[in-house]
Amino acid sequence: NAECKWKGTRGNLQDHELMCGYTEVACEYGHDKCGTMRRMDLKKHHVSECLYFICKCTLGCGQSFPRRDLSKHKKLCPNARAKCERCALQVRRKDIPHHAEHVCTKAKISCFAGCKGKMLREQLGGHILSNLGPHL
Repeated sequence: NAECKWKGTRGNLQDHELMCGYTEVACEYGHDKCGTMRRMDLKKHHVSECLYFICKCTLGCGQSFPRRDLSKHKKLCPNARAKCERCALQVRRKDIPHHAEHVCTKAKISCFAGCKGKMLREQLGGHILSNLGPHL
């Protein structure tokens, strides 16, 4: 390569080219899809550009994917936030069943005091207070 200032014997050239930052190399993840680049630019390419570089999910689920698939994964990731269909609270996707069953203020629940009343969870406190007599 014309940019390289290395001076040495022809016998050492092959060894030098294996390490020289100016040697054109293919990306080990995208191979011919990424084209060739100088060895010294390879790390930057992997960290910020290469669509085939394997990255961990940034939402913490522990899965790894080629960069090009990360946005698709984030839409399905169990750690991604999703809106509860009842109360509109943002909850981790994997926590939605627990939220719906035990937390959601807009979930319809039965009165635990023994009456046959059904109400939204957020109304339970008022129901209990206004029906103290019948519940006893």
